[in-house]
Amino acid sequence: MKQLRRDVWNSMVDSDRLCRYYGRLAGKLGKREKWAARVAFALALLTLVLTTVPTLPNAWILVGSAVLTAAAAFIPVVDRAGGRLAMASYREKALGDIHREFVVLWQNLENPDTEPDVIQETWNDLDAQINVLTAIESAEPEDLKLSKATEDETYDYWTHVAERRAKLSPGTRAITAST
Repeated sequence: MKQLRRDVWNSMVDSDRLCRYYGRLAGKLGKREKWAARVAFALALLTLVLTTVPTLPNAWILVGSAVLTAAAAFIPVVDRAGGRLAMASYREKALGDIHREFVVLWQNLENPDTEPDVIQETWNDLDAQINVLTAIESAEPEDLKLSKATEDETYDYWTHVAERRAKLSPGTRAITAST
């Protein structure tokens, strides 16, 4: 039972970390997509301005317009932020739901009437769901700086929760990964 408690705790904390990571990644990609659209619009506008300047030779206008139009059209293709944004948003939502289920599972562990087999089965199912969601991520490069920041934030938060819980419930000890 002690190992099961440790597994549930670690998975609960890890699901929170992943949810935070994908939420922040979605925000970052959303900003990038917005800026890519602005740059593409600016390049298209510049193309329009170049085609209306009468002092430039026609060959330069055509070449410049073609290059700028190609660049404006190519930005979203290279960046692929739209698809990555959708996946990060989807993962954030799904991991948030899984995290809430882990919190309920953790609370069920506190109930002495709860069968360990039921807890183990539920933990296995939730862990498998996380594996499915994060298996796709291996094809995408991880933002290591963002990952480290969300990891630190998550573990600081959950360490504080465990310490506060231990203070509120005399006789219990803080639950951490080492428990």
